[in-house]
Amino acid sequence: SPPLTGQESFEWSRQTIVKRNGNAALQGSLSSDICSIGSGASMNGLLAEYFDNAGVSFNSNLMPVLDHREPDFYRIEPSINQADSSNPWAGLDNRFKDYFSVRYTGYLTIPEDGNWTFHLGSDDGSVLWIDEVEVIDNRGVHGFSEVSSNSTWYEQGVYPIRVEMFEWGGSAGVSLRWNGPNISKALIANQYFTVGTDDIVQSNALIHHWSFDEGNGISIADSVSGNNLT
Repeated sequence: SPPLTGQESFEWSRQTIVKRNGNAALQGSLSSDICSIGSGASMNGLLAEYFDNAGVSFNSNLMPVLDHREPDFYRIEPSINQADSSNPWAGLDNRFKDYFSVRYTGYLTIPEDGNWTFHLGSDDGSVLWIDEVEVIDNRGVHGFSEVSSNSTWYEQGVYPIRVEMFEWGGSAGVSLRWNGPNISKALIANQYFTVGTDDIVQSNALIHHWSFDEGNGISIADSVSGNNLT
């Protein structure tokens, strides 16, 4: 059966119509979860995207390049906390037992101004970025090991966060902890992560921009680069 989340369900059934040469057939049915609309800022957790690296070549002393790859599976996870195990993590199939990557993305709420230290543990390699800045390098093939960031001043607020981790073979695990003002070293709890924010993207931050209210014409003018996007 495929990995399931939420209220999804899957069941096999035997088809009653006789097939060619009198053979029978099984039919799989997937029932979807309830779909609702809401702001990513009100949804706690992180987007976890899983990539099957079987047959993918990369330098194992570094990290697989996930840019421009489509995930093979994704879900919302409450935090970054997977115990080191030789079995697939809960809810995953055997594609993600060995030779896979996971990318966590979302937003981290820093609850108050001060110096904060982050601790990223993984088996095998991993990297942490906060506000688009790499703060922990735990690359390479190794057993579960934890690397800590420098103690860094952060103002209270919401910051983009990304963690990438890969498994080369054997056991796999990953966790993200922190310590700071009034918080002893602990797992970063679900309440500090959100999938999105309510920030409105400003036009000066766009790579490309064109107006949808142009009444006529046959070309699409990019007001950022000046290119023709037709």
